[in-house]
Amino acid sequence: VLFTGHGEPNHWEAIQAAISRTKTMDMVMLSAFDFSKDKVQELDDVEKTWPFAGDHAAEWETSMMLHYYPGLVDMSLAPETIELRMPGIPEYIQKRYPRRASKSYGKELAEAITSGGITMINQLLEALSSTS
Repeated sequence: VLFTGHGEPNHWEAIQAAISRTKTMDMVMLSAFDFSKDKVQELDDVEKTWPFAGDHAAEWETSMMLHYYPGLVDMSLAPETIELRMPGIPEYIQKRYPRRASKSYGKELAEAITSGGITMINQLLEALSSTS
């Protein structure tokens, strides 16, 4: 079981390439977002913080860092907004607000990811053992 909190396609491709070199390993690609996607609340306004929806370098990731490694985060350096106008990125992620991050939101995310991850990995392991 490999776990990554990074959803960048090049990152996934590198992992896929490494695993493809083995003859005895299967792969299911999952990320922290997959483990908490059942909690995402899509709101009517993309400028609001959608609870549990992933982002890039904004509320989600900064809150996680504030929870796990608060000493590494200097919120005075956080920009008001981050804009990622790239093809294929959902509208919600194109403009985010890092200053909305909080340690308490990071704790909520961590708990959701952990419980969702345990459930999902157990389901995958059960499915694998039933096919062997």
